[in-house]
Amino acid sequence: MDDNQENQVLRSSPNYVLRTIAGQHVLVSIGEGLADFRGYIQLNGTAAFLWEELLKGRTKEALFRALLEKYDVDEDTARRDLDGLLELQSGADILHSERSYDLALVTVFRDMEAFRAY
Repeated sequence: MDDNQENQVLRSSPNYVLRTIAGQHVLVSIGEGLADFRGYIQLNGTAAFLWEELLKGRTKEALFRALLEKYDVDEDTARRDLDGLLELQSGADILHSERSYDLALVTVFRDMEAFRAY
């Protein structure tokens, strides 16, 4: 996500819904998302929290502040993890701007077999 996009309001894609399945947070593709992606996206608790925040529409700075309020994390780690997650979600087309803790926040499964094996 570019620095010039810092003030854009970001939203979760309407083509995915967050569900908890067997204690795991999973994004499930729906609607138009079914044609584009037929896998499963597993989120950890932090990424699920951010997904819920993105449903409301938030700027990157608001997401950063929410992370600091909810979790006991230093600013550098929060910023790095948020940047990584936003880049991943933007690249996977599950994050949209209104104008157009840890790298393992999201695990993408291409089919149910891979999900079960995990």
